[in-house]
Amino acid sequence: MMGRLPDFIDPIRLAKRGEYLVGQMDLRDMDRLQSMLVSGQGMLDVQLAFDVDDAGIRNICGQIQTDVTVTCQRCLKPMDYVLEAEVMLGIIKHRDQADKLSDCYEPLLIETDEISLRDIVEDELILAMPATPMHDEDDCQSIDAYKKHDTDTADKAERKNPFAVLENLKQELKDKK
Repeated sequence: MMGRLPDFIDPIRLAKRGEYLVGQMDLRDMDRLQSMLVSGQGMLDVQLAFDVDDAGIRNICGQIQTDVTVTCQRCLKPMDYVLEAEVMLGIIKHRDQADKLSDCYEPLLIETDEISLRDIVEDELILAMPATPMHDEDDCQSIDAYKKHDTDTADKAERKNPFAVLENLKQELKDKK
């Protein structure tokens, strides 16, 4: 299928038919993901293939990509990040089927005929979020501040040694002997 992505899908039927979904979704519609972002405006690109593999496992494979703004955990400033999710889902109807899935698939439990495509996409993006997003060292402002702090501290240490008094006392004791 091309064009506008549906709100709800029947993944089992789509897999049996070997369908493709290609389109865009609005990032603002993803409330759970929004809470992890500094700014969540824009669109995300979705490319999903529904299929049945040689072992008879119905699956969803594809990619999801979007540009987001997150907080750098080093300098706490906003940073742009390309969020990409590689989708490899094995469709199951019962929890006990999850153990039978190939290791290449993550289980997607289907309890009703139709499920929210947005929820699937949002779950995959949340899982793809880095635990601690950080600028590259060359771009991060806190690295410069840290290096400057280290240099300042080293200069102060050279100027004033807290053990200089002990050194003087030690020298005086040697001189008395």
